[in-house]
Amino acid sequence: MLDSLEEITPALSANEWMEFGGSKPFFDRLAHGGRPFGPNRRFTDEQKLHVLAALALWRHPAVFNHTELDALEAAAQLYERRHGPGDIALVKALRSAHKKIAALIPPAGVQITPSE
Repeated sequence: MLDSLEEITPALSANEWMEFGGSKPFFDRLAHGGRPFGPNRRFTDEQKLHVLAALALWRHPAVFNHTELDALEAAAQLYERRHGPGDIALVKALRSAHKKIAALIPPAGVQITPSE
């Protein structure tokens, strides 16, 4: 389990999303215990699950998008300026959700071509 927001990193780099993001064989291999390949191999179970979760989410119709991430950040900024009771905790929670979701979706502008 991650202890802080600083430990949350993207599941895949922009290049890895473009190369593997739409690959069903790559997803299937990971889902059945295979290891990711490429320049940034992930060997721990936690790292592999992070990649698998991102790929599974991307293939799901309810995937998050950057518009939703922008809305989370806008809400965080609003509450940050407001300074009401409990706003600091809410800002922290919104930014935590933003960072976690951003780690599971392709970077803005990355085009992924699904393949079978």
